[in-house]
Parts: sequence; C-alpha cells; structure tokens
Amino acid sequence: MPNWTYGQLRDFEARRYSSQHIQKVLAEPFQDESALHNEIICYCMEKGWQYLHGSMATRTHRTRGEPDFIILAHGSQLRMVEVKSKTGKLSTDQQGFIAHAKKNGHVVHVIRSMQEFEKLFV
Repeated sequence: MPNWTYGQLRDFEARRYSSQHIQKVLAEPFQDESALHNEIICYCMEKGWQYLHGSMATRTHRTRGEPDFIILAHGSQLRMVEVKSKTGKLSTDQQGFIAHAKKNGHVVHVIRSMQEFEKLFV
C-alpha cells in the first residue's frame, strides 16, 4: 500500500475520479476518527503548519476536554479543532472546555470531514 501525502492522494483521486466524486468524498463524515486525524496531520505537514496533537491511544493528560488539534497556520491563524467521526459525540469534559473557551471569546471547531476542516482556513 502506498504511503502518500494528502496532496498526492488528492492528485491521484483527481486523475481517477471526476471532481464531483472527490468533493462528495471530502464532504462525507469519516466513519473512523483516526483516519480524519491522519488526513489533517498530512494536510498540516504539507502546508508547513505547526500543530499540537495528542496521542489517540490514551486520553490527554494536559487538560480535560482539550481539543484534538491546536493548529498554527499561515497568516497568524490559530485554530482549535475537535475531530469527531460521523456518529461521535462530545464528552462532558469536551463540552465544558468548549463552553469555557467560548465564554473567553475563543472558538473550538468540531469537524467531521476534511471539507469542514479546509473551510476553517478560507
């Protein structure tokens, strides 16, 4: 199985499928949360962005409810991103973190697809 970057995969799909099919695939919620995590990591690496991401093997030990990603993108953009699968639900700790962040004027984005993720940086 090839080990492609996110960009290489999209280029391959663009050659193999119609653009309508690609947009549908990118917009569909992921069944497996770890697959979406991997796509986001590849995307950030390809863009040269820094990101903070905890291990998916265990819960984070830094802050309860902490988002999956803190991304430092181009143009001083900083995004906090919680990744969920198609049917994934926020834990009580995650809901609390998001509410507290909102109270302090911050946004934690909850996403379920690459299309939702990419829209955060437009």
